[in-house]
Amino acid sequence: MLQTMRSTRRNRLKDATPAAKKKSGGFTFDEHAIFDGAVLIYRTRHSGDVWQFRMYVQAEQRYVRKSLKTRDKEEAANRARREFIAYQAKIQNGEKLFSVTAEELRRLFLESQQKNRLDMGTIREGRFRNLKTHTKHYVDFVGRATKIQNIDRKFFRGYLVF
Repeated sequence: MLQTMRSTRRNRLKDATPAAKKKSGGFTFDEHAIFDGAVLIYRTRHSGDVWQFRMYVQAEQRYVRKSLKTRDKEEAANRARREFIAYQAKIQNGEKLFSVTAEELRRLFLESQQKNRLDMGTIREGRFRNLKTHTKHYVDFVGRATKIQNIDRKFFRGYLVF
């Protein structure tokens, strides 16, 4: 019985091509690779028949995932191609696809200030320490892990209470 199950599974995997594979037990099923595997369209048990898009962004070491909002496979493939080209254009222009956290923003700002102002002599060490203190309070108020793009513009009105 066990041998029969293994050979059946092996035959199923042999019949599935890398570009179009149906998984039976995982989170995703009915996967199709586009652009030589750079993009994957798939369906999940949760989304039902709606196609999803996934693309790995090497520079940020993360996946972009998005619903293609269609049940038609060909339309999903066309939308995925357009999304891939749009994301590639943003990457080529040097744009980040994912928002930085408040802590990351603080770190980048202080590195910039040290390199461009402190090291060049346009500000003194005391002013740089002051910048560190002010940005530390900013991070404490906003939250270290808060994504910058998720902050509402009215959020800072509560700073006086803080």
